[in-house]
Amino acid sequence: TRKNKCIKVMNHSGTSHADVVPCYTHKVLETPNSSYYEGIKFVADDGNKIINYPTIHFENGNVKHQETNEIYKKMVRILKNINFSLIEEGTLRKGYAPSHLIECLVYNVPPNDFIESGFKNILKSVISRVHSDMSSINTAHIYKEVHEIKSLFGGEYSPIQARTFMEYAWGHVGF
Repeated sequence: TRKNKCIKVMNHSGTSHADVVPCYTHKVLETPNSSYYEGIKFVADDGNKIINYPTIHFENGNVKHQETNEIYKKMVRILKNINFSLIEEGTLRKGYAPSHLIECLVYNVPPNDFIESGFKNILKSVISRVHSDMSSINTAHIYKEVHEIKSLFGGEYSPIQARTFMEYAWGHVGF
């Protein structure tokens, strides 16, 4: 079954087994005669050309997880679950705060903000940091995607969108 960005491959029982993204290698040179970033490129069914760097993304995410005493991925999961709840209750529309945006926002939070005691305090620190950073256009535009090659804002996401999501997350948790 085709979706916009992948082909869903079913297993024998008819349940989803895997998503396959037909793509090709994409390389970006930093300067002539220098090293390059290697990623993937593909064209979605809706015509959008997508360039991503999944290996670098994976490696950077793992480093961040270690730097935060293995809290980073847990905070991403908590905020994604809050997003699902906000959609389910009708507060946010589906797609307003995609998983990729949430993961990137948490990635940009400094490791020191993950050292509070208890998940609730860490979550409060993460939400506060992102909300505050999104109030300053200069600070917001420092945010990068997890692979650190592309800016998080200026394409499909905006600082206002990120700030609004964090406001709703804050209210949902009851801070």
